[in-house]
Amino acid sequence: MVDKIFEVIAKTENCEVVDDVNSLRNKCLKEFDHVIIVDTEVTLGGKLREIKLYIALPFNLQVNLPKIFIDEESYAPIKYIPHVNSDLSICIQDESENYYYSLSDLPTIVLDFVRRAKEIIRIKDDAEEMRVEFEREFQAYWSVKYSTKDEILLTGFSLIDEDSNEEVKAIRLKSKIGVYEYVIFDNDKRFEPFKRYLENHQIRYTDIPVFEVNYEQIEPPFDLSYFNSARYLAEIDAVKLLKSSLNQSKGNDCLFIFRNAHNEFFGWMYPKFNILPAGYRKKSNWERLNLNPAKNFSVKRIAFSNLTQERLYRRTAGELPEIVRSVNVIGLGSVGSNLLHFLSKAQIGEYHLVDNDVFKVENVLRHNFSFSCISHYKTAVAKRYLLDANPFIAVSTHEKDITKLLIEDPAFFERSDYSFVIIGVRRTEEYVLDYLIEHSSQKPIFIIWVEPYLASGQMMYITPDKFTEAKVLLNKYPFRVIENGDDLFLKEGSCQSGYYPYSETYLTMFLSRIFPEIYNIIVKGENADSKMFSWIGDIDFILSKGVNISHGFCGDPYSLKITPF
Repeated sequence: MVDKIFEVIAKTENCEVVDDVNSLRNKCLKEFDHVIIVDTEVTLGGKLREIKLYIALPFNLQVNLPKIFIDEESYAPIKYIPHVNSDLSICIQDESENYYYSLSDLPTIVLDFVRRAKEIIRIKDDAEEMRVEFEREFQAYWSVKYSTKDEILLTGFSLIDEDSNEEVKAIRLKSKIGVYEYVIFDNDKRFEPFKRYLENHQIRYTDIPVFEVNYEQIEPPFDLSYFNSARYLAEIDAVKLLKSSLNQSKGNDCLFIFRNAHNEFFGWMYPKFNILPAGYRKKSNWERLNLNPAKNFSVKRIAFSNLTQERLYRRTAGELPEIVRSVNVIGLGSVGSNLLHFLSKAQIGEYHLVDNDVFKVENVLRHNFSFSCISHYKTAVAKRYLLDANPFIAVSTHEKDITKLLIEDPAFFERSDYSFVIIGVRRTEEYVLDYLIEHSSQKPIFIIWVEPYLASGQMMYITPDKFTEAKVLLNKYPFRVIENGDDLFLKEGSCQSGYYPYSETYLTMFLSRIFPEIYNIIVKGENADSKMFSWIGDIDFILSKGVNISHGFCGDPYSLKITPF
């Protein structure tokens, strides 16, 4: 294939195949299997300029597209140009795009890549297009290292809405989240969920001063010295407060930020202020920025990642979903903890978790919690799991029996849109229904349980007008598969060590089958009348265990039967 590509390119360009890629100066090219040098010409400023390009051919051309690089010496006199990366590769095709091609078409594709690379270089002659492209790709170029002294860190989170113009505030995390150390926000209400996340993960932080500057440069390079940065600070209205904050700074604890044309946030900080050589009198930090030695020090540039919930949803679903206000989840055992995985995908904004048990060794393989969570309350582990999935939700926990909780908090059920009762104990389920009937509850509930070996998984969705009927059905449930499940209750030897056997595999199959029904009810508001959902497990497996099947049983394995009541 290399020969075929070379043959096509050689018809219009002067080119040669590199014998040894390790002889090339650009270390990025050494990662490729083959490289073809293209000596070409591009018209710039009304004159032909010689340009050297590299066609870099990776391993397995059927899967990996070639890349085009420009030679360092060719680029130096004409830099900077949009879409030319810091490694001198030219951005022609978005690698995340599903670009399908036939291997036989690759020679003509590479020829087109060379043509497009030359078109990109010619942008240098179009000042307006240069401005538009640099403005559109500002974040990429702000994040490029332009010299050995230059430093750029992607260390900031932004919780600021694109259209907001409120005063910006900032905090510095004492323990980084990955590489992120700074958070900017302009709305205390918007910051509150993230603050709860930090508190739950025991991440301490401090408030730090932040000033918005008028930085309008859009074309690189952006390697900004201490000295040159001072002119932007002098234009700030609150310059007296700025000087006071800067003079108290010890480095890395005062931010200077700006917005680009797309309302994305960027900024810089001063890592240190002991920049004066011996012989200088004592100077304030502000004064040091304006002295000649400050020309030899570069600010530390920051790019802020947009962490707003709106942006994350757009990057996920492509639209902003309607958020269900709140749910109660009562019981975080095998079924309840695994159900949380599904519920966390259903745009739920608020969870109230109830369970008085701790996560034990014997729970490891069937619960949706990791081994490192042993000996912690299941509610605490579940809360961390949910907040790690989405730091903007609210999660409250109750480490107590539901019957005690209802005595302390009689309105518990009424404050949430839906409740999931996943305890698997019939007397507790009846107690909950009696309580809801007695207190004339107006909120629907789900009751979920499974049979041994997951011969079946059962769910009842119960609207308030059917609470009494549901209690009767629980005692005479018509869709059980096993004749007498009590005979399958196993013990490891000691008291309080009993359990019903079933695998995590069958549990996942059951929950994945009923989740679309839950989603239709709580998110889409469809089919919201009271119903029984009965999922049938692996009947052949059940029979191989010598288990007696109920006389009234009927249904195909892995099927779901839905019965209104």
